[in-house]
Amino acid sequence: MKTSAISRFLTILLAALLVVCFCACDNTPPKSTAKTGNTQGGNATTNAPPVSTEKPYLPDSYDDVKDKTYTIWTRDGESGYWAVMDLTANEILDEPINDAVYERNNYLTNKYGFTIEQVYSPDTNAKYPDQIEVIRTDVKSGTGAYDAVAINAAYTGATLSREGLLIDLNTVSTLDLKQDFWNQRYIESMSINNKLHTLVGDLSVSYWDVAWIQLFNKDLCEEKGIYDSVGDPYEFVNEGKWTLDVMAQMSAIAAEDVNGDGKMDRNADRFGYAYAPFNHYALFMAGGNVPLEKDADDLPVYSLYTTRAVETVEKIKATVFDTSVFTEGYGGPNVTLFNGGQALFVNAQMMGVRTDHRNAEFDFGVLPTPKIFDDQEEYTNIVSMSTSVWAIPISNDNPDEIGFVLNSLAYKSGDTLYPAYFDTTFSIVSRDEESEKALAKILKGAYFDLFLMYDFGGWMATFMSQMKTLDLASQNDKVSEKCESDIAELVSAYTG
Repeated sequence: MKTSAISRFLTILLAALLVVCFCACDNTPPKSTAKTGNTQGGNATTNAPPVSTEKPYLPDSYDDVKDKTYTIWTRDGESGYWAVMDLTANEILDEPINDAVYERNNYLTNKYGFTIEQVYSPDTNAKYPDQIEVIRTDVKSGTGAYDAVAINAAYTGATLSREGLLIDLNTVSTLDLKQDFWNQRYIESMSINNKLHTLVGDLSVSYWDVAWIQLFNKDLCEEKGIYDSVGDPYEFVNEGKWTLDVMAQMSAIAAEDVNGDGKMDRNADRFGYAYAPFNHYALFMAGGNVPLEKDADDLPVYSLYTTRAVETVEKIKATVFDTSVFTEGYGGPNVTLFNGGQALFVNAQMMGVRTDHRNAEFDFGVLPTPKIFDDQEEYTNIVSMSTSVWAIPISNDNPDEIGFVLNSLAYKSGDTLYPAYFDTTFSIVSRDEESEKALAKILKGAYFDLFLMYDFGGWMATFMSQMKTLDLASQNDKVSEKCESDIAELVSAYTG
């Protein structure tokens, strides 16, 4: 059985932690966690990691890519927030992610002789149509200027997939899609009629960066006696009992009308939870809801409205609109509250750990999105569909060549890019055993939602703007026919 990318990386993390803890008494170097397998890529296994750091999965040579440069069109290189910043690196800068990219690419260039040219594009919501048009025009003109593209999933990727302008990646023989360095949950969710036009994997950290998580102020937990009166959030996570009810209990204890004026004011008081509107949908999905199911032919079927969905919405409404929760902010205000010690919890994306919250002057930890019901087996952490996804335009006459390049990048990232990414993250939060375990839950629960990608029926806007008064049955009556029509139109694009 193949291990997942998450398991593979966590093995590296935990091994590193043990080395740190016990290096004083054991100077024996740890064994490599590199994969073994045949050079064809079909039957690679991780059951017996070799001592050598060389990766036998990769073939010794692949002459089709030798001395060639491949052009990959990606999102904005200036903003840094949604940009693909881990595809190329020109030199060693003593910056972990940059240097890992340089090491990975240099290794592959020396081994196979190919190079990568990265072409950046503008990346703001207003310019997504421009991005779509650039690729659409290139494909329809037959220019074929881009061997591959890294594009926004929900706007550019969804549109180009529907229009049939992207290659079905299942047909690219050099993409080993059964391997764990390609995210299997994404493949399962985004495949329609057994066709897959976009992909995420270990070659870029962008999709982990936009996994929806929760942060908590450890110092405030101690100060307010929450560890003693309720318990340690990490213990609840590890026992599978981290729920919205538990989080709300802690939130109520932490909240305080500091200035005593009888009302909660973000400029003076402390809240239990700094909460953004997108978290409505994140919590809805954390309740184990599945807005789209797949039939036997791998076709999506509308399934949002269920008894469980109704119960989830009512639970969210009853919990997050309490006075202990600050619900008026998005981004900046919530970051300010949390970093200023004015909130016990804040919802964030993984990238926020090293960007928005790196200067917080207290010890904080990372938690998965809480379960809604006690009977749930797994945690679900929705991944924003603003993430970058990888695709090959149909204008590429030699998709197997760029397929090999992407496959090699994804594979080699396992012992270069990913360790650097998480080392960077854990240099900011507490690097301890409990943080490692919580991270495992977060990564295992990362969920890619086809329903969110296409936003059938405008449900996303409904959740974000109307949750406080939302009647799920009434809203479903209004939009279910539109949802089913939109889904049928998408299915037609994939089956026609």
